[in-house]
Amino acid sequence: MALMPVVMEIKRIKIRSVFRLVFFFHLFVGLIVGLLLAGAWNVIANLGLEELLPEMVRDIGKPTTSRILVFLSLSSVAMGIVGAIAWSLLTLLYNLIAGFVKGIQFETVTKREGKGSDPDAGG
Repeated sequence: MALMPVVMEIKRIKIRSVFRLVFFFHLFVGLIVGLLLAGAWNVIANLGLEELLPEMVRDIGKPTTSRILVFLSLSSVAMGIVGAIAWSLLTLLYNLIAGFVKGIQFETVTKREGKGSDPDAGG
């Protein structure tokens, strides 16, 4: 069972698949960041240290459940949209450049096809 290297190249990446994957990834990251910021906002409000915050944040007031939920929703959706747009533009740029320089080449190792190379074939 000999292994043979095969050179492959990524000539084009589908922008829609990148957009979908990155949107949900950044949506999740935005939710985590939003949870951290909401937790910090709650701690600052409970300790009475609002003067440490910028005036714009102080105007929002004390964190309530509805404000935190709105904040979490907005932060995760905003990060999802911004991340997906940025990565889609980078993918478009890659596709344009790859059209001129043949894309990224990588080498994989595959089993050589032939008699006796597949142990599941029973031969």
